[in-house]
Amino acid sequence: MIGIRPYTPADRPAVTDLLVRAFDDDPGWQHAFPERRAEALAFVMPRLLSLRSGSGTIRLAEREGRVAGVIASGSSAVRFGIVDYLFQGLARMPLQFGWETTRRMLAADSEVGALRNIVQPHVHHLHVAQLAVHPDAQGTGVGTALMRAFLDEDVDPTHQHASLMTTKSDNVLWYERFGFQIAGQCGIRAEFTAWCMVREPR
Repeated sequence: MIGIRPYTPADRPAVTDLLVRAFDDDPGWQHAFPERRAEALAFVMPRLLSLRSGSGTIRLAEREGRVAGVIASGSSAVRFGIVDYLFQGLARMPLQFGWETTRRMLAADSEVGALRNIVQPHVHHLHVAQLAVHPDAQGTGVGTALMRAFLDEDVDPTHQHASLMTTKSDNVLWYERFGFQIAGQCGIRAEFTAWCMVREPR
């Protein structure tokens, strides 16, 4: 049985652990953090959660009594920049992980943002900032339950577009099952590919 509920600040440790495990093999994060990836993700992810919880919707999926998945979404009008990152404490990142790691992360983020600016719908819509399933729960319907909650409760009742970014080719086919189509893609620093996908209003 999979239950969906809102995220609360008390969930932060469990969700941080989930995100660290889920994104360890993600090409985008592998590019940003070629070394000390688990440590760097544990530093970055709770800060991103704080940003997103204050400006959008975060839902959790629970399975067998533990957090098994998370989806964070929000308005396309909300975009985070360097000032937001600094406010969340990411200014300490160069001291902990070095300037080169910080530069790689920010440069990749900038390129992904540029792709999104070009190809996403130029009307207000909802954007999936993050969708992650704990590796132990993949293939059990957790991701589907989270995506269906997002589409059924937020997107379709308001007849909006929806968009998302992914850097895993396997995810492209999975998102297409829910009506998302590739709107554009680009090679980031020639090290990994980012796909921007858009779902038309229903």
